[in-house]
Amino acid sequence: MNTPQTNPFDAVRIGVVSVSDRASSGVYEDKGVPALQDWLTRALKNPVQFEA
Repeated sequence: MNTPQTNPFDAVRIGVVSVSDRASSGVYEDKGVPALQDWLTRALKNPVQFEA
């Protein structure tokens, strides 16, 4: 019987801030924050919770 593995690392809460007049006004989609969140999720062993 396989038991689910638990992550031995404590969860971390990370705030990501992006400043862009054009993205906030809808001129284009902000791709920087989602890309950074994706990279941090892959780079860290800890479970990650992002805060806006």
